[in-house]
Amino acid sequence: MTIAHDAREQSRNAESRDPETAAVSSRDDAQPTDDLVQLEIAAQFSDDDLLGANHQIQPSLVSALASSSGETARRHLVERRRLPSWLLAEEELGHVPSARFLLDAARRMGIPLECGVEAGLLRRSVWAARQTFRDERGRAAVSTEELSAFFQSRLAENPRYYRDYPLLRGADGAYLRGDWLTIPIRSREQESGTLAIAGYQYRSLRPEQDIGKGGRYCSPRNTRILDWSNTLIGLAEEYACLAQSGSVVISEGKFDQLAIKAAVREWPAATRPASIALGGMAARGLSTIGMSADRTNGPLGILRGKRVAIFLDSEAAADAAALRLASQLEHVGVSVGVVQLVEQWSVHRGMEHLPKDPGEAWEREGGAVLRDAIVAAMTTDLTETVLRTQRRRASKDRLSGTTWQRLRALDATLDQLLGRPSGSRPLPIDRVAEALSLDPRVVVAAIEERERIAVAERTLEPRTRRRHARQD
Repeated sequence: MTIAHDAREQSRNAESRDPETAAVSSRDDAQPTDDLVQLEIAAQFSDDDLLGANHQIQPSLVSALASSSGETARRHLVERRRLPSWLLAEEELGHVPSARFLLDAARRMGIPLECGVEAGLLRRSVWAARQTFRDERGRAAVSTEELSAFFQSRLAENPRYYRDYPLLRGADGAYLRGDWLTIPIRSREQESGTLAIAGYQYRSLRPEQDIGKGGRYCSPRNTRILDWSNTLIGLAEEYACLAQSGSVVISEGKFDQLAIKAAVREWPAATRPASIALGGMAARGLSTIGMSADRTNGPLGILRGKRVAIFLDSEAAADAAALRLASQLEHVGVSVGVVQLVEQWSVHRGMEHLPKDPGEAWEREGGAVLRDAIVAAMTTDLTETVLRTQRRRASKDRLSGTTWQRLRALDATLDQLLGRPSGSRPLPIDRVAEALSLDPRVVVAAIEERERIAVAERTLEPRTRRRHARQD
């Protein structure tokens, strides 16, 4: 750690002890006894006002990254992430160097503080509002409605009752502010194609031992102009690329998306895939990702008819999520493949120290391994990918030779392969049996058993409906 960095840390610590801010903000998110009483203020500003607030604040964030206070952030992007200058210029990442930075910037620019709250830049200090109510009325507010009316009539637009949105709890339980890298999340106006900043994702630059792995990122607030759980990072910027090439690579996070975007830059524009990330869509542990129940709508519905390579992290849970997502996309009419980074990495560097994600692979090896992995995914049938995944999983499991483990692997394989659309290739029974070291007759028997169960369920379903109708 440099002397300059130490000095900035001391400055931030001193700022957090400033009597105007620390007297309230050091306790701002403590849990008081009346914590059920919140602030609920009706919206006052239009969508254009909110987009305008983000547009106004963006130059301050970019300038902060370019200033002396952004030195650590710049080193993170250039030395750690190895992101090229052209990409950084396109992305316009920014920096929040200290507490109250966004609040002070909004005040300088004449952005109403309530507009900043609705845009997701600021938040109201509920604790400070409760405390002032108690001081003036001699009692606690008894309801959210009472506190909200008091706030609107007495406290609204007073900077003492607002804070920057991003908030971070350190590993020691203390709340921290400032030292955030800002990632603009853009939206695209469908008719005009105009891009606008709908919100920001934040990446903490504090040491991981201070914040823990889970504290590195702060998601944007959900607002009227940004629904984070239905946002594909980079889609707005990459929309033209997707339309031209008809192909896209889906990753999990922003820096994976940037690594892939940098890696494929050298390909001709006509064949260069777009690069997007799932953002707030939780790829793991869910049965549907970014789609409606009928698998026809939702954010990922825009990929209908495209070629897709799914490039998630290099771990078992991510493999399962990628295959599940691939199955969903096939039902939308997408030609889909799943990147198997482990295989391409073994070609480039052997099996030593497999990168955990595309971003790390880019940092360590550059773009060649990513490009090879993407090409392999887009030219490999999904059935083959499923079987390779099961073989790798079995090779790592010391109990994989037991009958029950092989049958469990067969269940998982059939779940993935039998759920594919009816137009997919027939199930290769011999290849499934070979991959799982099973007799082909066992595979056939398992499929027939599933078919018998499906027929029984279809037969029983009308009877169940009639019985429920009689009970009603």
